[in-house]
Amino acid sequence: MCKDLFNDLTDTRLLSNWKKVTWDKKYRLIYTLQEKIYLTALQGDTLKMGQFQEMILTSLTAKLVVIKEVTHGMNYSFDIKTKIQLALSLKWMNSVSLYSYWEQLNLEISYSTFSTVYYKSIRLLIFLFLEPQWEAYAEPCSFGSRSQSNKKDMIVYLANQIKQQPYNYFLLGSFTYQLKATHINLLIKKIHNTDLVKECIENYLRSSLNDESGTYSNNDLLNALLMNMLTHGIKYHLANNKLIKNLDAPKASSLTNSFFCVSYRNYLGIFYSKHLTTQWVMYLLEYSFTRLYLQYSPISYNLNSFPTAFNLLGFSFNVKSNYIKLTPTLNSQKKFIYQIRQVLYKKDFLGRTRGLTHLSLQEAIIKINPIISSWAWNYQIITKSKDLEMLDEIINNTIYRWQIKKYKKNIRNKWINQCIRYINNQRRIAEGKQVLKLLTLEYKKNQRYNILYSHRSIYDQDKLYWVYRSKLHK
Repeated sequence: MCKDLFNDLTDTRLLSNWKKVTWDKKYRLIYTLQEKIYLTALQGDTLKMGQFQEMILTSLTAKLVVIKEVTHGMNYSFDIKTKIQLALSLKWMNSVSLYSYWEQLNLEISYSTFSTVYYKSIRLLIFLFLEPQWEAYAEPCSFGSRSQSNKKDMIVYLANQIKQQPYNYFLLGSFTYQLKATHINLLIKKIHNTDLVKECIENYLRSSLNDESGTYSNNDLLNALLMNMLTHGIKYHLANNKLIKNLDAPKASSLTNSFFCVSYRNYLGIFYSKHLTTQWVMYLLEYSFTRLYLQYSPISYNLNSFPTAFNLLGFSFNVKSNYIKLTPTLNSQKKFIYQIRQVLYKKDFLGRTRGLTHLSLQEAIIKINPIISSWAWNYQIITKSKDLEMLDEIINNTIYRWQIKKYKKNIRNKWINQCIRYINNQRRIAEGKQVLKLLTLEYKKNQRYNILYSHRSIYDQDKLYWVYRSKLHK
């Protein structure tokens, strides 16, 4: 799109058409193509699968949706004309020629902003056509890179397996992952797509090695998908190893599998029955991850030795003989309180912590309530709410210590008269129409959790199940 296609006439037409775009239809079209990719990948028809992937790769609909999503999530405000120009000019470029391409487009944004939007858009576009393919190839109990899955699914799976007690030992570890040239070579060998799709993915991976745009993140979905692709096959390799099967085989009358593996992004957990199997499992994992140029550091836990405790993904497991206590870790609680303090305090030019006294209590509550709701939703599967009651007290005390700095006399009386209300016999902090949320009440609202089973997929056409799950988890 190097030509000057944006004259006064086309400007008027494009701007009016952008406002009339029915985005629901655009999203529905992309989802339909993703369903086709998923079904053809399950059937093993790589030719048709590649054709549907190329439709997403080259369609203007996908580019419009990608630009809309990326620009919406940035702090920079884009006008409609710039969004249209970005969508029409989105194509596969080498990082070397990206600057000259930006100069030819004559956009009204800086090169740093353009490069950030470009790399984020390409990452999202790759994820749109690659994720349904590897959703079909997903190994059992693999989470983190799949649509509509989150860390709570893995936590609930682990808790259920420990409660059922079919296994005696649990091996848990994580591996460090940073994209390198050797990883790209391994990924390209595993990608069985058309030449166009394969070339686009390879070009992007090569250019992302330098990653000057700052869009690379260990937590984004594409990176999680690449990790899943890279480690794909390790679970099958362990399950089909004859030596470990003979060492760890259950009783002939038992229907329990010899192994149970569960993974979330760079975490891998393995349940097994006999202590003798530990060294062989660790040896196989070390061999497998070394071949992938990854470092895996596992720790073995005896589930029959009580109490057994370990931390995973912000949750603390305390395994006892008759129950499992699932609580937020101390670090996650500290980060949560720090998030709230960031709303109320800031550092001055000397590095001293100063309260934002210009901020009213009502404005502070508006900013803090979404943080409380989000944290309560993330930890809705904990077993007891005593920790939440303690956190509510800490939050109230934090706001109290910040608010009383505005008073010079009769501090306590002013605080009680102006900032305290009793709602349903509960003491609440409030000002105006805004009432501070309580973690305990949010926890009671979100106690129901619809677990994602490993055989279910967002593309399996069971619309009722996924609509119910999405509504329940809002």
